[in-house]
Amino acid sequence: MVSLWKHRNKVCFEEETVSLSKCQLFITSQVSYARQFSKGHMWGNGYDKEVAMNWGVLIKLGRAPKMRECEWLAPHGDIIKINSDSASRGNQATRA
Repeated sequence: MVSLWKHRNKVCFEEETVSLSKCQLFITSQVSYARQFSKGHMWGNGYDKEVAMNWGVLIKLGRAPKMRECEWLAPHGDIIKINSDSASRGNQATRA
């Protein structure tokens, strides 16, 4: 998108002619640059994988989240249990 925007500005303000090949070359160079610095993890779907492969970007799946078994016990008698995700505003030190 940036390459298209920059090329559009050159066409509009610097009287450059429209050149699809310049845009394609810039996009290809940016993909190559990103490929060098990417850790290569993919969290997307099959479409993302297909796009990355078409651009020649080597990818690997990210680590699967660890799953732990847990259980919940109902409180006894007239006790009401309120669960919280520890989200708070302001002072992060005082949480529910």
